[in-house]
Amino acid sequence: MRKKNLLSLFYFVSILSASAQIPFAHLFKEIETTKLHVYTHARITFTETTTFPFKGKKIEKSEKAFWKALADTSDLKYDKYDELFATYHFAVSKDLEAFIVRQSMSEGIENPVYYLLYDIPKKKFVKMYFLAHAYGYESASGTTETWLVDLNNDGYKDFLTYSLSEHSIMDTLGDVEFVYTEETSVTFFEKGNLKKVMVQDSSLIKNLRKDFPLYRSFYPNRETITGLVSLCKENQIEYAEGYKEEWVVILSSDETLEGALTEKKKFEKTFVNETRYGVSPWSTEIYKNNGRYYTVLDSYYYKRPQAEIAQRLMQQKFNKTAYVVNVKKWCSYYEYEKGCRICKKEKHRK
Repeated sequence: MRKKNLLSLFYFVSILSASAQIPFAHLFKEIETTKLHVYTHARITFTETTTFPFKGKKIEKSEKAFWKALADTSDLKYDKYDELFATYHFAVSKDLEAFIVRQSMSEGIENPVYYLLYDIPKKKFVKMYFLAHAYGYESASGTTETWLVDLNNDGYKDFLTYSLSEHSIMDTLGDVEFVYTEETSVTFFEKGNLKKVMVQDSSLIKNLRKDFPLYRSFYPNRETITGLVSLCKENQIEYAEGYKEEWVVILSSDETLEGALTEKKKFEKTFVNETRYGVSPWSTEIYKNNGRYYTVLDSYYYKRPQAEIAQRLMQQKFNKTAYVVNVKKWCSYYEYEKGCRICKKEKHRK
């Protein structure tokens, strides 16, 4: 028993001394956990008061040891304008340390999170795994989340990854249908290598979701929707099906495009750190309708109450006369031209 305790103590001291050998480890928060749920957000600007667990600390260019170790990891692509943030690190083995890094990108998918495996004797990162991302655009959105947990009982944390996405398809009548896709995979950490396996068994997927739930989901599953529809019908309550409405907030109206662009820039400065109610610095579009240019909070609110909550914020901080419209009626069809959306009638389609 004493021999076993001494071996355990030796292993613990080895890990501590190994971690101390990594010159940039102090940037990351050291954790010890049996499971870690990694997720992220789309279109969000983090501030000092943000409580998001993977916000992290910016890795400055002066941290040369980190950037030198990263230079050999060709899998992680980043633009010179991108920024990397240090979040957590934890011991994997005597010679291996895992680092969780968030990337703030200059364009494209927002705030992806990576797992970087550092080989202490080699003094470089040797493996990378894409843990999480999130995006939301005009006709598509999606998310990837990962649980780090030992799934084959070998003492190493594996990766249970859920990927969900949706995109819209418009039919000839202008009605929008949303298509959803889901994937569940397990990437096993086996003898220092990562082996990805797609999970196809529906009962296993159901049990995994129960034991390791998603941070958030796009929509209730089919069984839940069927049950809610029945419940509403039984109690004479309307169940609004589909996305027949699409509400936006009109922020201002100008005679010229230059005037609307000025309002758009003003909005970006006013809400540079805003994340509530679908509002962000990038959530405006300029529309031209009936000869005037409108600056519009275009966050695709499918229910009027959602838009009205955003409207209240706009009236408080931007323009007291902001109002909501159903864009499917106000501008049912548009074409991009000269940096804005030109509203056109159906019969004028090219």
